[in-house]
Amino acid sequence: MKRIIFLVLIISTSFVFSKDDGRRVYNSYGFFTGLNYNMYSSDFTTLPGVPCCSPLFDNANGVGLSIGVLADFQTNNIIEYSGFDFRLSFDMLDAEYNILETDAGNAINDDLIDINNPSNTQVDNVNINHNLLIGLSVLSLEPTFRYSPVYDLNLHLGFKFGIPVASSYNQSSTIESPDYVRFKEGGFKRNVANGAEIPKINGFQSSLVLGVGYEFPLSKKLYIVPEIRYFLALNDVNVDTWKANHLRMGVAFKYYPIEEIEKPIIIDTIVTRDTAIVYDAELKEPITNFVDMTVNETRDETDDRIFITKNINEKYETFLPEKIIITARITGEIEDVEQIVIEEFEMEEGFPLLPYVFFQEGKGQLKDTRQQLRTAMETDDRVWNYKDLIRNFNEDSLEWNTLGIHSDLLNIIGSRMNVNPNTTITITGTNSNQGVEKDNIALSEERANSVRNYLLNEWGIGPDRISTKSRNLPSIPGNPETEDGSEENQRAEIASDNYELMKPVFLKDIVKVSNPPTINFKPKVNSSNNKSNINYSLTIKQGDKLLRNITDNQIGEEGYTWNILEDPQPLFEEPVEIALNAKDQFGNSDSDLKTTKVQQLTIKKKRYELKDDNRIEKFALIVFDFDKATLSDRHKKVLDEIKSRIDENSQITIEGYTDRIGTADYNKQLALKRAEEVKKYINAAESKVTVKAIGQDKLLYDNDLPQGRNYSRTVLVKIITPIK
Repeated sequence: MKRIIFLVLIISTSFVFSKDDGRRVYNSYGFFTGLNYNMYSSDFTTLPGVPCCSPLFDNANGVGLSIGVLADFQTNNIIEYSGFDFRLSFDMLDAEYNILETDAGNAINDDLIDINNPSNTQVDNVNINHNLLIGLSVLSLEPTFRYSPVYDLNLHLGFKFGIPVASSYNQSSTIESPDYVRFKEGGFKRNVANGAEIPKINGFQSSLVLGVGYEFPLSKKLYIVPEIRYFLALNDVNVDTWKANHLRMGVAFKYYPIEEIEKPIIIDTIVTRDTAIVYDAELKEPITNFVDMTVNETRDETDDRIFITKNINEKYETFLPEKIIITARITGEIEDVEQIVIEEFEMEEGFPLLPYVFFQEGKGQLKDTRQQLRTAMETDDRVWNYKDLIRNFNEDSLEWNTLGIHSDLLNIIGSRMNVNPNTTITITGTNSNQGVEKDNIALSEERANSVRNYLLNEWGIGPDRISTKSRNLPSIPGNPETEDGSEENQRAEIASDNYELMKPVFLKDIVKVSNPPTINFKPKVNSSNNKSNINYSLTIKQGDKLLRNITDNQIGEEGYTWNILEDPQPLFEEPVEIALNAKDQFGNSDSDLKTTKVQQLTIKKKRYELKDDNRIEKFALIVFDFDKATLSDRHKKVLDEIKSRIDENSQITIEGYTDRIGTADYNKQLALKRAEEVKKYINAAESKVTVKAIGQDKLLYDNDLPQGRNYSRTVLVKIITPIK
């Protein structure tokens, strides 16, 4: 009973905020069904007229079905949300007694027998189960008063009046233990009886009713009602003290014939406009366009009216002209350069004469070399890209380039032999002694003779002044185990005891040096609109003269580096202007301007103004044999001339170089030995001389060419002498 009350409290508090939907003014009708939990409370030993040896039938339990119809009538005029509930029900109130009697032998000892010892008249510890199965079906009327403290919660209090429509009983007494005891009548059972009607049954049954239920909507008119009802019997089942209480747990279905009332509809329209602003650089005037419209409708219904809210959302797009800001700034090294100083120096450089003519593999004609020839020669296959053939040769007009000078080797020798008519030379033809040149002395002779014939025919040298030799490998060969070495052995060597024929070529010039030599510019160009396509250019001008015009596609991530002495170069002492101009496709633009001073220190100006000046002399004179660091007599003659140019104020730099053949470490040591040999021979004061071993870290000439590799085996001597 306490559990029922607790459940009622939970339901009532859980739904305290139920909504009044107006149905409580209508009566309702329906049906119900449920399960009865039957609880007998009795005090009898036998049914009337039915023999039984049970000491007492007191409590019994059972289950049964319940079904019926209902009608609920409202009484709101008496108490709000109240009414009378009438039900016609059919209930099955079946239950079963199972009474276990222990030590039954003490009471009915004369009715029992020990089958193992029939003479034993005293039987103890006998347990007998007295079973009584009751069948009872009642047709009832259940009038109750309903009160709803919460809108959907129903509390019921009333009565139940019924008449039994069917009853039965089934009775027996059974010995449970021990198994050797029997009734004297024989067997384990006795008092077996059954009947189609309970003896002396009351034809009228009444109960007090207490119930609770909660209504859940299935639709606007149909509701399902889970419910619990407790029935407390007010009279006995028959003449004995015997009450049939029961608890019904079930569900009812109630129909409310609610009349449909047309409610007034109130429509509220809310219009919102959402405008997106878009800036367009190409626009001249604002433009607004309709984009989209959405309509959402919500409905809210009360007891007496319906509210409909329409939300209309309109979307627009407004395009406005955009003011684009272009920014252009020149950054980089130019920001730190206040002045460019361009200074002239006297420069003399000596270029060593490598007396070797290199041939292609298996070839012996001069057309198969890189030598420049004075007149055209018949050739079917022009392997090398010759310059225009020279008709008027002047040694002083040779290009300031070591390999270029070597390409005029035969013309230099021919010219000098004409100037020095008493001189003679020896030409030795050699080969690589490998492949097609293996023991090919004839090829060596062809190479020597092709050089001899050129000097005879083109320079008019007497045949008695030129002798020839031939051999396989040169006397000092290149490494025949390498491709580079073999290529160097395919040559004709020119030798003479006369220094005037084999001395270096000396060229003089005035050179310019710029400080700084280069300036880096990093244009920074930006736009406030990412759609801008900006084109920009960088111009460098001195006065009206345009020095550079650089477009944006010529400027990389590292900016643009201006090599100041590349032509056209600044020639006057006027400021240089660097201008950056940027413009996008919409016509928006910006610019930036930097200026820097220019100072021109010409030789004439320095001497007129008595400024300190320097004479610079460079000698790439010492061409060493392969893998050698020793000085030959020819080397010493050149060094003697270098020594004659050194004053007491001169500063000397000696740098040793090698070709690419060999390891870097070995070549570094070889370069140092060569430089030290030169330093030792010059014998200048230690404070005046700086020695550097470069090795193959920097290749001075093209090492894919045999003459390039030979010229790389050198020592460069640089003399800087102050001029007051």
